[in-house]
Amino acid sequence: MAGFKIPSPKLTAFVAVVGGLLGLKKYDRYQSDQVRAQLQAQAKVMADEPLDPFDMPSKVVVYLSPPPGDGIHKSRIFFRDYVKPIFDAAALDYDVVESKEPGEIHHTICEEIQRRRRQLIPSAEEDNKDGATPPAVGLSPVRSVDVTTCPKIAVGRNTLVELYNGLSEGCYSSLNTLPEKESTATSEDAKVSPPEAPVASPPASTDVQNSISPAATENDSSIADEKENVLTDPVPSEPPAPTPIVDYDALDTGDLPAIPPIGFVNFQNRIGWTNFPRRILGFFHDTPLVEEIGKQALKIALEQRRPFTQADLSMGIEDDQVHQVEEADKVPLVVDTRLYKQLVVYQRPNPESTPLKSDVSSDLSK
Repeated sequence: MAGFKIPSPKLTAFVAVVGGLLGLKKYDRYQSDQVRAQLQAQAKVMADEPLDPFDMPSKVVVYLSPPPGDGIHKSRIFFRDYVKPIFDAAALDYDVVESKEPGEIHHTICEEIQRRRRQLIPSAEEDNKDGATPPAVGLSPVRSVDVTTCPKIAVGRNTLVELYNGLSEGCYSSLNTLPEKESTATSEDAKVSPPEAPVASPPASTDVQNSISPAATENDSSIADEKENVLTDPVPSEPPAPTPIVDYDALDTGDLPAIPPIGFVNFQNRIGWTNFPRRILGFFHDTPLVEEIGKQALKIALEQRRPFTQADLSMGIEDDQVHQVEEADKVPLVVDTRLYKQLVVYQRPNPESTPLKSDVSSDLSK
């Protein structure tokens, strides 16, 4: 022990600071795991319910889009760390749909609803299906899950806006609208390249002109007339929009398909120097966010739903305030009022509810 030396004050302070920060992070991670375990225990009730052999488990479609000013990877990490553990505990099946550019979710939802509206229109093809071969006697068909009718979960306010806009446009827009890819391809094929201008030849000498026969002169004049006719032909402009083979709007009865329930999970992506202190605080105190998002995911896993109200249009408006999105850059939320009665949303956790306590905090309270 003769060689042992007391560490210097600077080294002592450094070790104390680093040890304290590591202890805070370790304690916060332990509390987060305890809170997540309590939420998973509540969600496990759905996983323990018996299921018919020919039934499929509940399924939802989760939509992810890049947060304002960032990439899609932030949405993936957020879903993996805060939402996915609750869904897995509830044995809730899910499909994840990602969009890399704004407007993709809007276009996808709109096409999906329009396709389902066309399927409601009776046609000769559906009448012919009545004569199809029936299934073998004694075999019970497996009930498959239609992804288009599964509940739709939006992560983030910008994703929710695209989801609502796509539903509204798909329910009340024209069914004869052609997809953008087909229309652009048709217009490109119909374009005709303008004819090239004739190259002027140098003037011939007087001796050569005098030696040209009258027949050759007549041939040259006829060729020149043909070139003038080619040049004077009008260049076709943009082709007219192709008419659909079936006029769906004339056959549309106005019936709407069943609108799937809508769920929402807040996603506040704090970026920039102004949010740097909050990010440091969240790194060492992540338990409140784990509990908040976990409760929202638990409502979805337990299938707690209610009718839509107009106040639900402002759901997640606090996300835009955190992202500091300017009014000019916001995507307007346009929902037809006729759609209100068709919508069903998942319940939101009560903000005044008592927070969950971990084992450590409960022991300290005693």
